[in-house]
Amino acid sequence: MPRGLIPLYGEKNRLSPAEVVVTAYTEQKSSVADAVIRLANEIGNKVIVGRQTGDGDLFQWSKGGVCIQIMDPNRPPFPIVETLPHTWSKTGKTLFDEEPDDATLEKYAEEGKVLGTLMWHSGEMAHNEAMINLFEVVQFSGIKMGMGVHAARYETGSCNWID
Repeated sequence: MPRGLIPLYGEKNRLSPAEVVVTAYTEQKSSVADAVIRLANEIGNKVIVGRQTGDGDLFQWSKGGVCIQIMDPNRPPFPIVETLPHTWSKTGKTLFDEEPDDATLEKYAEEGKVLGTLMWHSGEMAHNEAMINLFEVVQFSGIKMGMGVHAARYETGSCNWID
């Protein structure tokens, strides 16, 4: 494996209904959750990359001082993350080309128009596929919105769906 990365997978350890306090999804953890903490400590890297079987893994890892960058849908995360660059589509426009200037915004305000914008944030790679739906809304409706994302989306995300 590149850079000593170790892929691990384990089925969820199921809880009986009597053992569940809040929800099974947040309380069940995978059979390898504790091994992940041990291995992360052994190699000195407290940031793991991959997927979890449920939120119980996230809570368990957090208790052990380990966090995760959820990497999906570009499966498997190694070695794709380092070897396959994905490029954004080139449109020839900047994101400011169709924005109104300050004078136009002031005119809108004087006319009593409510000035606002839709802003979305997606904090993990696993949400890439869901964000595609927002871009389809933009394409069909022409509505303006912004999207804040993390660097990993640009570095590893297959983004040729943006025109």
